Amino acid sequence: MAVAKMKQVSLVVLKQDRAEMMAAIQAFQGVELRPLEENATIFETDRTQLAETTRKLQQLHSAQMVIKPFKPKKTMSETRQGRSEFTMEELTALTRENKFEQVTDDILALDQKRSQLQGLRKKNQEKQTELQPWLKLDVPLDEIPQLKQTQAEIGTVSSVIKSDFMQAVEKEKRPIYIEELSDIEGVTSYFLLYHQQDAETVDGLKYQYAFQTEALPKGGLPYETLQDLKKEERELVEREKETMSRLKELAKEYQILDLAEEYFETLQIRHQESEKLSQTEATVVLTGWLIADEEEAFKSFLSRKFPSGHYYLTIENITEEVAEEEIPVALTNNKLVEPFEMFTEMYSYPKYRQIDPTPFLTPFQLVFFGMMLADVGYGALLWIGTFILNRFFNLDRGLARSIRFFHLLSYATIIWGIIYGSAFGVELPFHVLSPTEDVIQILILSVVFGIIQILTGLAIGAYGSLRQNDMSGALSGSISWFLALTGVSLLALGKFALEMPVLVTVGLALIVIGVFLIVFMPVFTTKKSRIGGFFAGLWELYGATSYIGDIVSYTRLMALGLAGGSIASAFNTILAFLPTWAQFTIGIFLALAMHALNFFLSTLSAYVHSMRLQYVEFFGKFYEGGGRKFAPFKAAEKHIYLKQEKTK
Repeated sequence: MAVAKMKQVSLVVLKQDRAEMMAAIQAFQGVELRPLEENATIFETDRTQLAETTRKLQQLHSAQMVIKPFKPKKTMSETRQGRSEFTMEELTALTRENKFEQVTDDILALDQKRSQLQGLRKKNQEKQTELQPWLKLDVPLDEIPQLKQTQAEIGTVSSVIKSDFMQAVEKEKRPIYIEELSDIEGVTSYFLLYHQQDAETVDGLKYQYAFQTEALPKGGLPYETLQDLKKEERELVEREKETMSRLKELAKEYQILDLAEEYFETLQIRHQESEKLSQTEATVVLTGWLIADEEEAFKSFLSRKFPSGHYYLTIENITEEVAEEEIPVALTNNKLVEPFEMFTEMYSYPKYRQIDPTPFLTPFQLVFFGMMLADVGYGALLWIGTFILNRFFNLDRGLARSIRFFHLLSYATIIWGIIYGSAFGVELPFHVLSPTEDVIQILILSVVFGIIQILTGLAIGAYGSLRQNDMSGALSGSISWFLALTGVSLLALGKFALEMPVLVTVGLALIVIGVFLIVFMPVFTTKKSRIGGFFAGLWELYGATSYIGDIVSYTRLMALGLAGGSIASAFNTILAFLPTWAQFTIGIFLALAMHALNFFLSTLSAYVHSMRLQYVEFFGKFYEGGGRKFAPFKAAEKHIYLKQEKTK
């Protein structure tokens, strides 16, 4: 239960075997390739193949975006089934058999056709809008410009001054024909017909009233032209519906595209990883990292895939000369601890030579979460929900781990619910601690748990310093504070709880030793100034205030546990005041809604606040992080999981 031991891998193959070897290592999914050293000769990958792979991926992504709105919703059976698993050979064969290129081409062609139809329909609608003001015009539009002795035009003025405009035309006493065609959105449209010799008069009126001459739309009678356009629009809509219907049918083939995308993403990764290879005149050299426990599996895998003599493999232990930052980190924990790795991952991976905090935070997380939720009913709900999801659904690996995490927490919640004697806010006939009568005892218990976790963190920090041969750092840091806090704890226990003078004496002795180390160790370790070291030690002693704050933080274990139970009890009291008929009708729905809300908020609070205690109060005592996660050369696994051939 720690950071997995790593080994360095070097693999030499002939150039002609390079592609097959890269495919095999990718299928093994257990080797992380190292970037090239500065003086290494880079292997030149086939850029043509990479470009072709990228082109096909772009086409697939475009097709997937087109059918995304039309993809059928997954059935319950499909949801339960989850992702499928394939070997690399199976994925390759399926991609070739499925004729994904034909499906992709059909989708993109239909999408282009749909875009064209939408463009035509938009132009059609623009023409219809353009005709709206002139529908009353009973003169064919094509004939208006052909008049010789008269001038005809259409245009608009503001509706605010249309009466003034009409009166001004009438006052001219000229043979000017004017007809109002429409009044739309504050704009009045007119048809004007006048003799050529009156053009100057009409121009003056147009200028005076800001008459805007409009270009004549093409066509015959506006109304007839509009009907033709509407008919054309209906035809375009039908053609677009047919196109959409065909896209919906093709959307049912989305799995073909997903498999093809998975295949070409895998090829693209293979091309990119090939750039980490170095080469000689006849060979290609691969270097990387391998988990030590998989050494024999890797050797066996290569021997099954390639004849002896076709490759040269060396696997070496990592020496102290290798920088810690270069070595990737993989965590190996048992089934109980493994779900809690998500806490470590969210914070930061440990460096290779650091301690994995996951096994140490696990028991505290179980206790803290259970103590803050602390209800048999809520714990049972959490257990049932996570059990169903784990048992009957093939979940994605990350989600499945989260569900296992909460499933384990459900046991702690039920246990603490029994201790508090609470089920959905109803007091059980038995309990170990009463949330209403034993508040002080629960508060003390919360502080005790906090002290235990802080001391555990200091002990781990001391072990880490000693493992790195930093005795002075361990004494002035973790060990000194461990002794001081242990002394305070024994002093309080002996004086106030057990009334044992010997514990008081031992506690005082530990406090003196701890304070001495805190204050005077910097005097011996500081090279520049002894006096400066002394004052530095005094400043370190002032850090006791932060430890007091850390310990007080653990009182939230009591506060949140009592708050959730009190709210649930208050909900039950409200429901009890309802009339009998209401309790068995609307009361049922109210009970479900209120307890669901309290369950959600209490669970969220327990998760967030327990995380804070782990990250701030616990990790702050020993954990640095800063490691890099082990990233083996493998498939993309966006839609499927590639079977790990190391187990075959």
